[in-house]
Amino acid sequence: MDYKIKKSREQEERLGKDFAGRRQIASGALPFAKGDVSIGNLKDLDILFEAKRTCKDSMSIKLAWLVKIGKEAHNVCKYPALEIEIQDERWTLVKDKYLKSLIEDISIAEFNTGDIKHVDNNIYHMLSTDKESILIKKEWLIEIRNGACRIGANPSVKIRIKDECWTMIRTNYLKSLIDNLRRLICLQ
Repeated sequence: MDYKIKKSREQEERLGKDFAGRRQIASGALPFAKGDVSIGNLKDLDILFEAKRTCKDSMSIKLAWLVKIGKEAHNVCKYPALEIEIQDERWTLVKDKYLKSLIEDISIAEFNTGDIKHVDNNIYHMLSTDKESILIKKEWLIEIRNGACRIGANPSVKIRIKDECWTMIRTNYLKSLIDNLRRLICLQ
């Protein structure tokens, strides 16, 4: 098996396992199973992931990727997400609306159950372009992550490519938010 295909499949399987989702057959190439990984059972906050990775120290996030997963997710009534893996750095881009809804649902569930644990302490950076893609370097992600960790915050990067606005957060932070929401849904 080709090394790139093997690593991509591993990323998709890890993503499915991390989020209790499932890897799409044929990696989303079939008309009835788009995206790479589908996550369900989150009330109205289900996600359809596209996964991209590189062994290099940078990656260009393409507008076409965001538009494609946005349309595919919309067609199956899910929120779009794009996980990027630059070597060992895993970050996920989500629509601003999704992140806001997720945090609001957690806050409401915490209030309703009296089990308040989540604090929204994100520190934001901004990257913006009117071109068709934006370059992300691993060293930048590490600097952003380490800077946020020093002050006890969650690193977040607002990304705008033309008219598409997304928030990029560490994949493990998104996982912790979703795990928390699942736990709270069970308590209600």
